[in-house]
Amino acid sequence: MITPIILGLLGLLTIYAGFRAATDVQRLVSPQGCRMSWMSPSYVLESEFNTSWTPLASRYSLWLYREVGWEPSQAMGLPVLFIPGSAGSSHQVRSIASSAARQYFSSPFVVSAEFTGGAKPLDFYAVEFNEDFSAFHGKTLDAEIAYTSAAVSYILSRYRPGTQIIVMGHSMGGIVGAALLPSDNIKALITMSTPHTLAPARFDPGIMEIYNRTLSVVRGEEQGQTPILSICGGAADGMIPSEACILPPGNWLEGGPGNTSYRRSVFTSALEGAWTGVGHREMVWCHQVRWRIARAALELGATHSVDESARALDRWLRDGSVLPPPDRDSVQDLVLGETEYEALPGNMRLVLNRPLGKRTYLMPIPSTAEEDGTGKFVLYVSQGKVLNIAPRHTLGLHVSVHLCAGRDADATVLCKSLAPTSLRLLPALIPDKLSPVPDEGADESEGVVFFEAEVPHGREGWVGVTIDAGDDGSGWVAGGFDQAPNVEINLGLGDVLFGAVKIPLPRSDHVGSKMEIRFPRLPSIALLAYRLVPKVVEIPSCTAPLFSPLLVHTSEPSEIHYYRLISDHPIFLHTHSYGPYINRKPIAPRGLNLTVHSAGPSCQDVTEVNLSVDWWVSAGRMATRYPTLILGWCIGIVCFMVYHSMRLDGQQLSVGESLVFFFAVSDGCIHGGSRDYWGL
Repeated sequence: MITPIILGLLGLLTIYAGFRAATDVQRLVSPQGCRMSWMSPSYVLESEFNTSWTPLASRYSLWLYREVGWEPSQAMGLPVLFIPGSAGSSHQVRSIASSAARQYFSSPFVVSAEFTGGAKPLDFYAVEFNEDFSAFHGKTLDAEIAYTSAAVSYILSRYRPGTQIIVMGHSMGGIVGAALLPSDNIKALITMSTPHTLAPARFDPGIMEIYNRTLSVVRGEEQGQTPILSICGGAADGMIPSEACILPPGNWLEGGPGNTSYRRSVFTSALEGAWTGVGHREMVWCHQVRWRIARAALELGATHSVDESARALDRWLRDGSVLPPPDRDSVQDLVLGETEYEALPGNMRLVLNRPLGKRTYLMPIPSTAEEDGTGKFVLYVSQGKVLNIAPRHTLGLHVSVHLCAGRDADATVLCKSLAPTSLRLLPALIPDKLSPVPDEGADESEGVVFFEAEVPHGREGWVGVTIDAGDDGSGWVAGGFDQAPNVEINLGLGDVLFGAVKIPLPRSDHVGSKMEIRFPRLPSIALLAYRLVPKVVEIPSCTAPLFSPLLVHTSEPSEIHYYRLISDHPIFLHTHSYGPYINRKPIAPRGLNLTVHSAGPSCQDVTEVNLSVDWWVSAGRMATRYPTLILGWCIGIVCFMVYHSMRLDGQQLSVGESLVFFFAVSDGCIHGGSRDYWGL
């Protein structure tokens, strides 16, 4: 009996270790920084949606959300339908619906100036499935799809002909929403923490049949152009593996032919203005996420084409992986007189803290050329706007970048707008605070705009940076030609598997620089997590830093993680680009791809990093992706112990004899004679 006892204890230890490791993954790998959302909810039962519409009305119900004290009690705008997930509730609609109402109305019943141009408010409906476990039962999921389809027909019957509905789904509610497509009645589908490509529980063939149907929709294989955007919580989501949340990439081309499909996946760690992991249940109430979803829905209500709907989604649910559409008001050519610009000396970086007024600064293009004849110009702008990218509540700082050349006849300079190759919002790190700030996260007014463009080296001319700051004197601007060395390190998995490798980094003395660090041989998969420990040296002479060094880990375009570099503070690098049971090729280049941003005079210098595989975190990620393996292991141990406990007259039985004995005991229990079999 010693061996079965040891195996039993080993099974219990395996379960406990897997549970603890999986719990630590959410806490260590992707900490959550969300502000709680508040609302004044009321729910109106749609009693007219009865069994005359669908027999399932006796089982489920439909509710209309109203924000008490802010909007009328009756529907008055454009319809939105919220679909909860497995064991979810219709009341989960309240956070997003409340935010939409309080953005549309600046005060109770007073329309905000942003929406006085004819935009309508939103009427949020929600289906109530009475907390059915749809993730485990195909027929239940089919019933929810049928009921929701009838609910869409009922809701649209209350509006003018031609009205389209916006559908939102949380978790398995996103699968229900995708099953409604293709449909000309649905303007857009926004899903939150939805496992699009892998069912959470794969025991019921009915579930797999539904998934096979919806996969053709999310891949864009079906006719119809309804945009689909999937929001994923990352490692903070302990209920589904977020690699299953990633949509297959669409073939979207704005203004393209009718067979193009808009498919976007956005991780909350990359979502501009959020920059945090978000748990599965927290996805519907995390303020940094819910107000952007609500705003995107408000903008969708005013769109009249698929192109406009796609632009609305990309504007308010941005991760920086795609360039924003051109802003014609910001893209203007300039003709500068001699007194309207200031030419900087060669190799001088531009650093302005609290600029005032309007001025153009000309920076000479370096004569040294790269292999392809181009170089990169980078610019960082805090609390300001570049083209149409800015924090939510920006100040009066506007910056534009141009490619300039002088005239031979006079001192006039002609400038044409310089198109960016990358334009995104980076998190503004708060000194002496973790990122994201626990239970608080980022603020809508925070963020640093990062602008990057390719410039042809070897030609005469300048890059002109026009700064229009007004009289506020807030924010800062830093930039120049990127001369930071890129680092490629040829380490393999075996080098970091059982110990940390110290990697010295070249010191960057450049203001406004971006250093790329690549490990092309290291596998980037969901099962592995790397532990990176930076060594940061404080610079005593620095008194007023503009921007602390920021580490960016890009595993694929839709998944980006931002980390503040603190000396000896571990960073857990992870990805969801590829995982078990997911038949999808990674989009990003193979390997581990890191970037260090440094804008303006920094009080810190990153001198080295130590990299290794983190076995504990990797075990936690494996446990959440192979739960059936752990369960099977434990069941096997139980069976082994039962087998060893089967003895008759002190003799060990064979497997066949044990089965005969087991069935005999079972039959005796049914007929009340079990005491004789056990010798009692």
